[in-house]
Amino acid sequence: MEKVVYSKENRKESYPFIGCFCDIGGIYYELTSFCERKKFFKEENSSQEKKVDGEKTVNELFKKIFPKENNVEKTKKKYILFYGKSAMENLSSFYNHLLFSITQEWIDDEEDIVIMLFLEYFNSGTAKALIQIINIIVSDFKKRARFIWLSDIDDSDSFDSGKEIREIVSFEGLNPDEMFHIDEVVYYFNKK
Repeated sequence: MEKVVYSKENRKESYPFIGCFCDIGGIYYELTSFCERKKFFKEENSSQEKKVDGEKTVNELFKKIFPKENNVEKTKKKYILFYGKSAMENLSSFYNHLLFSITQEWIDDEEDIVIMLFLEYFNSGTAKALIQIINIIVSDFKKRARFIWLSDIDDSDSFDSGKEIREIVSFEGLNPDEMFHIDEVVYYFNKK
């Protein structure tokens, strides 16, 4: 069962896509299509676009962030994906509802949670809201929670923001490096 807070069809430009998935396939599909929509140009002054190979890009990324584990799944997991932009006016209402959905509706007591954040743009209010959400999730789920912060390989601001958020969050005696990974997305392109 897949649940989506804001889908591509009904969200405003300043709202991120947020989806909750019962398996990695849903997050793979969404992340692949998100990567394929990014625009890259063949040369600096060219209007000719290079097409991103979303499958190869996400396959290579997943090899890093989800290394192969034992064939037996030990725990149930839910995957939550944030991507896009976050600069809405009613930020508090949006993220309070999201936090309620995560902690009260989406995740069962026996499930682990993996939250992947890939925000192209976000404002300082979003950063504060994310810190608050992550603190509450860490407090509620402890070691059952894992966060993955993604940034484009050439976006040092986003990469540094991920590091700053990890430093600010209270991991309550847990290892922040194990719970909050920061990875860069390297894009692969179709040969045509």
